[in-house]
Amino acid sequence: MEFKLPPSLLNESVLLDVIEHLPAGVFAKDQGNEFQFVIWNREMERIFATPRELMLGKNDYDFFAPAEADYYRQTDIDVMNGGVVIDIAEERVTTKRGQIIAHTIKVPVTLNDGRQILLGILEDITETLENRRKIAEYQAHLEQLVEARTHALRELACRDPLTGLSNRAHFFEVLDARIAGPDGERFSLIYLDLDRFKLVNDTYGHDFGDQILKVIGVRLQEKSDLTINVARIGGDEFAILLDAPIDSSAVDAFCSELLASLRSRIELEGRSFQIDASLGVCGFPDDAKASRQMLQQADMAMYCAKQQRQSQRWCRFTTTLQLQTSHDLSIEQGILQAIANDELFIEYQPQFLAAESLTMTGLEALARWRSPMLGLVPPATFIPVAERIGFVSQITDFVLDAVCKDLQRLDAQGICLPRVSINVSSTELDEGTAARIEACLRRHGVSPERITLEITENAPLTSSIRMFSAFDGLRRQGLRLSIDDFGTGYSSLAYIAELAINEIKIDRSFVRAFLENGKSESIIRAIVGIGEAFGYQIVAEGVESEAQLAELAKFDGLVVQGFLTARPAPIEALLHLVGEGEGSQGGLRATPGFQWAPAC
Repeated sequence: MEFKLPPSLLNESVLLDVIEHLPAGVFAKDQGNEFQFVIWNREMERIFATPRELMLGKNDYDFFAPAEADYYRQTDIDVMNGGVVIDIAEERVTTKRGQIIAHTIKVPVTLNDGRQILLGILEDITETLENRRKIAEYQAHLEQLVEARTHALRELACRDPLTGLSNRAHFFEVLDARIAGPDGERFSLIYLDLDRFKLVNDTYGHDFGDQILKVIGVRLQEKSDLTINVARIGGDEFAILLDAPIDSSAVDAFCSELLASLRSRIELEGRSFQIDASLGVCGFPDDAKASRQMLQQADMAMYCAKQQRQSQRWCRFTTTLQLQTSHDLSIEQGILQAIANDELFIEYQPQFLAAESLTMTGLEALARWRSPMLGLVPPATFIPVAERIGFVSQITDFVLDAVCKDLQRLDAQGICLPRVSINVSSTELDEGTAARIEACLRRHGVSPERITLEITENAPLTSSIRMFSAFDGLRRQGLRLSIDDFGTGYSSLAYIAELAINEIKIDRSFVRAFLENGKSESIIRAIVGIGEAFGYQIVAEGVESEAQLAELAKFDGLVVQGFLTARPAPIEALLHLVGEGEGSQGGLRATPGFQWAPAC
């Protein structure tokens, strides 16, 4: 079949212009002149990286290898002799850039002058085919991935992928099924948490920690036939469903054996570890009748075990424990609102030189909390809670602000109080606390030399020695630092000389046993000796009897503080005492010969 172009179109230059700008490669060969190229458009130049000037008047043998040129010549002859259109879906073609895959259409054309030419249209489909191949590969990979993920999800629906234990969801399914079982059935739930496991992860990395968890998982699965289900609830927390009543000896034996098994040393990557755990136990239906409630109460008992810090690190849930936890939560929530609700207030307890007619040398400012719900809450109760929830800094700021206001107010009345001590947790020894204290003193116009900071030893001071330097600026202005409850916390004679302190307060437990225990007397003498050696002021807390005061007065320069000399009271009560010199007011003990040693 032959195709003839209209003469009018052939005579128009628009035909060649259209061909030139087509997005597909267009070429033409003259059959009567050995199939020389007579048309080579712009797209052919791009595809073959060969300009038309090099192609026109040449044939395939001038550019292609003989075998490839033979293939093209035979195809061209078939098209022209047969008078048919040939559509080659894919063929490899050599270009200057390398081989491509082309889609080629060859059409026989007879011109008006009778010449026979072959018109070709060529499209480079290399990238298209590559994309199709990639899509096919991606699709196959995706199908494999979906299949694998589906299988993994089926596994994850029941199993923890790290330890192979049941996961949280499956554990609740088993627990709910057990609760829904025959009436009268009794069993126990054990909640387990590894102690200080975060330290392992932080020190050796989570991959190493995961290996430890795998070992723990194996040990948990090796336990008694009483085990119904063992699950990893999350992180380093596990739960065990035990086929034994909460009050049976089997639970006691199981917990003891489990803790012993967990404490067996783990040898891993050349390191040897002993892992401790805390257990909380809750019984069904004795303690709870719903799965979430059981886990919550076992968790509550577990935290009780952690706080005991005893060798038997497991605890049963009791209603007393629940009430205590509820009380602790009330304290936690209440203290967060205490300052805003104006529930905190300050009392002062005087300090006296024991050997000089009880000359008052200072005052300790003590935070008090009167809760509308809980009543008067002791500092020993709410301060540890405030430290645990990160609220102690706000209490420190409140006390300092209140003290500065009292000093400012009394200064205006011509009454100058002696130096005031304020308690600061060792966890607050940082630049931020120093900056807040300095800003508060400057705001109220109070000199740093009128303030002593009492550092409570509720954390190792060795990690805070460098933080004392944050207070250097204030110390140069007269601020004093004191170590409170010395001898009972994290005190260490190895570093006490390195601390930039001015005062040591002997803990009340030594004072209480001073007259009854020779060891306590020796300890006090030793602490006084340290004070004399390093130039520290020594304060004895908790003086409650005349006999104690008489003995302590024998130490030169010793300062005493306690209920015997003066109970904590509002500042107004102290002013009344000072004004009268003797008598009693607000719980204060007025001592004959009482004197006032102002700080300004």
